[in-house]
Amino acid sequence: MIRTIPMQAHAPRRPHAIPTRSPARTVSRALGALAAALCAALLCAALVGYGIARAAAPAQIPAAGPLTGAAAAPAAPASVLARLQALPAGQRAAALSAHLVERALQVLGLEAGTPVDPKRPLKDLGLDSLMAVELRNALTRSIGRPLSATLLFDYPTLGALAAHLMRVLELEEAATAPAAAAPAADPDLHDLSDEEAEALLLQELRSSR
Repeated sequence: MIRTIPMQAHAPRRPHAIPTRSPARTVSRALGALAAALCAALLCAALVGYGIARAAAPAQIPAAGPLTGAAAAPAAPASVLARLQALPAGQRAAALSAHLVERALQVLGLEAGTPVDPKRPLKDLGLDSLMAVELRNALTRSIGRPLSATLLFDYPTLGALAAHLMRVLELEEAATAPAAAAPAADPDLHDLSDEEAEALLLQELRSSR
């Protein structure tokens, strides 16, 4: 005989209650997440833009400051006049005469150290009109002052030329007696142009030979 066991009736289970959120809280969290995502996107865009700008910008070369030491460019040599002015007054005439002899020998094509009588006319050493102009131009460059086109016509010896330059360059001592005046030249000579003066110088040099 089969015994049947009556089954106990179980009460039905209630489903778990799903927690509900308030609409205001949900909207607040959504807005916060959206703001965080927007900030991240803006930051990424800014970083990318900065990187592109740096890549496109030309390389900045630092401004060069004043050079010193071995990298410094050599200073321009001082003019003969500046060097003469820096000498004691008693040494200027000898230094100027030495410079004139050096330039004259170069123009005449003579060896350095060749003795030159300061009272001997340079034309006796072979100076012609072209050389006279060349010597005047060389002295203009080295002294740094414009000189007359008739310089070697008015002062044909190195002694007279040195005395003249000592006066016009104001290199003489204050107590020095005035030097002898240069030979009188034609009153209209200094009114001539450089070309006319050179032509006159050439004529004078040729006629004196």
